[in-house]
Order: sequence, then C-alpha cells, then structure tokens
Amino acid sequence: MMDATVISTQGTAMNWRLHATYDVDSQRFSDFELTDICGAEKLERAPVVADEIRVADRCYARPDGIAHMLDGQGDFVLRVGSRSLRLTTPDGTPFNLSAALKHSTRFGGLDRQVLVQHSRNQRWQPRPARLVILPKPLDVARQCQQKSRNESRRGQHRNDPLSEAAAGHVILITSLPKKDYSVVAIAEIYRMRWQIELAFKRLKSLLRVDEMLAKDPNLVRAWIFSHLIVALMIEDITPQVGDSPPSAPRIKQPRALHLADHKNAAR
Repeated sequence: MMDATVISTQGTAMNWRLHATYDVDSQRFSDFELTDICGAEKLERAPVVADEIRVADRCYARPDGIAHMLDGQGDFVLRVGSRSLRLTTPDGTPFNLSAALKHSTRFGGLDRQVLVQHSRNQRWQPRPARLVILPKPLDVARQCQQKSRNESRRGQHRNDPLSEAAAGHVILITSLPKKDYSVVAIAEIYRMRWQIELAFKRLKSLLRVDEMLAKDPNLVRAWIFSHLIVALMIEDITPQVGDSPPSAPRIKQPRALHLADHKNAAR
C-alpha cells in the first residue's frame, strides 16, 4: 500500500507531507519520505520490491509511476480518475471511457486490456495494463454523482458529464494478469488500501505525531522522525505480543498447580 498524510505545524501555516508504503503481510511500514506540502504523491517515492503488488489511490495513477513499477518487476492496482491517464486499446485506438462506463452499468462491470500512453514524452513506450470498472451500488452511485455536481458548482465551472458518470463507478488499472486475478480479486486487493489509512490514524491518534509544538523546520523533522522510529519499534514488538497471554493459546496447567491456587485463594 502507498499513500501520504499531511502533518501540520501548530501556530504556523507550514504543512508537511509524510509519504509511506505499508506492507500488509507483515502489518508494518516499509518506507518513509518526508517532504513539504508541495511534494507530489507518486509511486517513484519508494523503491520497487520484485513481485510486490503496490496499491494506491487515484493521485498515483501516472504513466511515469506505472513505468517505475513495471521496470522494477513489480505490479500495481491503482484507482483511476476519469482523466488520470491517456489510454488506448491494444491496436492504438483511443479508449472510449464513456462507452466503457455505460457497458459497466449495463452488465455489472468491465475488464479490458489497454495501453498506457504518455501525453508529453515522445519516446514513451506504451505499457500494457488491464482496466477494471465496477459500478457502485445505486444509492452510493447517486450520492457520488451528486457530490460531483456540487463540486462543479463550488468551482464555478460547467459540470463534466464524463466525471459525473465516472463518479458512479470504481475504476481501477492493474498489471495483474487476468488468468490469475479475477475482477473480484482485483477489487478485494484494492479494498485493502484502507490498511495504510488505519496505520496513519494510529500514528496521529496514539503516537500524536501531528501534535508538535516546534516551528523550526529542523526541530519539526526531528520530532517527526523520532516518532517514526518509535512506530517502527512498536511494529517490531507487536508480533511478540501475539505469542504472549492472553493472545497466545492457553497452556493447560498441571492439576497440582490448580490445587495450590485454590489453597492460596482460600487464605
């Protein structure tokens, strides 16, 4: 999982962005990078571990990040916005997202092979991927589409029919092969992204990494990094807790020990 969270310095307008990757299997953070608030969220901020599946939200769906994952022998499952990527069909024809959304609504989903193109890099080699579209439940879709219309009004610009239609679906792009990962499997993998959201919540609610009093940038970095060290130490200790009572399986005590306990209780 990959995501970022904003950490604010109290009493100033200075904000920081903590970029992180989280390993679901080991239930721990695997990589951190601290930047100012202008630091963009991108897949390239963490090295690729061969055969990993990196899951991230729609702001990470960028061609350079996709190339970063594939060149490092990794895979990805990314949320996609209606205009996040320039996609074509395998024969190079522009991909018709509007038609794909209508197909998804009618048939309960869509799974298509696409090519990821680059809008500015002329030397770009198209990267193959799968586009998976799943319609949201009708009541949820209507709420999301209404939210899209409200955001257009607040931004004082014309409502985009494609964005409104896309709001009623979950659109994912992945490098995982269809023969090994069904549409349902892709959706389940993406749902695990919330694990990193919970990890960020623990950093803020339990370790209070965002309750800093320092204003000097160097002191702010020291505060944040020291809390991250504590978080990593806790993650090291946590597996040991699972091997101890009351988490561990109860070991049946000898009968003599039970009798001794009863006698002590009677006294």
